[in-house]
Amino acid sequence: MTFAVELAEMPGQVLSVRTALPRPDNWLGLRSEPITPRMVEQAIRAARLAGWEPHKSGNAFKFSFRTERPDRAARPARRPMPGEARQQAERDRPRAALARRLDSEQANSAVQT
Repeated sequence: MTFAVELAEMPGQVLSVRTALPRPDNWLGLRSEPITPRMVEQAIRAARLAGWEPHKSGNAFKFSFRTERPDRAARPARRPMPGEARQQAERDRPRAALARRLDSEQANSAVQT
């Protein structure tokens, strides 16, 4: 996904930022994440370090920016296979039992003190 940045009070060189995030309307069914204000801020800071001069006029400054979690966006959205949710629940059952036991032990120790 791509976004552009330009000074509001004194338009100059446009910053064109290309991210690894897919567009929400992509045809491959890849998960998309929104461009957040934090991502924009990080991209602006990185582009300034790379040489973008927002007050200067001229062609757009093209900049590739990797978001902090591109791996989440690259995974395709899919439905679970039949029985897959049950298998995952069976794998998680021992962890859930251990967590409940630890919680009850902590509660008992808090009552005793």
